[in-house]
Amino acid sequence: MRARIPIVLTCAALLAVACQDTPTDPVEQPDATAPAFNFMNGPEAPGVVVRYESGQAWFDIFEETPQDEPWVVWLGIAPDEAPALCGGAGFTTPWDVQSVASQQGQQTIIHEMNKNAGVTAFLFSEFFDNYMIGGPLYAFCNSAVIAAGTANGRINLTPSGQYVRFNGTVDWMGDTYHLQWRIKFVADEPMPVVNEKRIW
Repeated sequence: MRARIPIVLTCAALLAVACQDTPTDPVEQPDATAPAFNFMNGPEAPGVVVRYESGQAWFDIFEETPQDEPWVVWLGIAPDEAPALCGGAGFTTPWDVQSVASQQGQQTIIHEMNKNAGVTAFLFSEFFDNYMIGGPLYAFCNSAVIAAGTANGRINLTPSGQYVRFNGTVDWMGDTYHLQWRIKFVADEPMPVVNEKRIW
């Protein structure tokens, strides 16, 4: 029994030293960063998928507005992004586009998105008068902007049709209003099957 006592004491001493050398403070781990999922992050032209940027805008007549009169609303362009015809710089928030084509080249599906698309609104009566003089760009350049904002825009173009939607806000007379615009065309149909537009 006496021969075992020194061995036990030696092991206890080693254990005490080992415990003293072990750090007790928590080790800081680096912050984990989540990947930003966006189809524009992939290769520019990986075979049948092509990614690029573009600039585009639509305009439509909104009957449901905060004012008693209808508005002409341009979706996809802000007042300071006036077309070059007006002496402006044009689109400064381009659309991210992904075009997917079949290997046979017979079908193409296009997805587009813009998370900061400009919105510009004009009073319909003034815009229409200018439109009759010189067309839509002339009216954009020569009509007074009454409201502006931003919206998230998405476009899906497939062989079966086209679907465009905007959701955002516009500022008018010191207040902020919601904006929604959706339009859907079915292939070979001249009129849209969905046409929802309102500012409230």
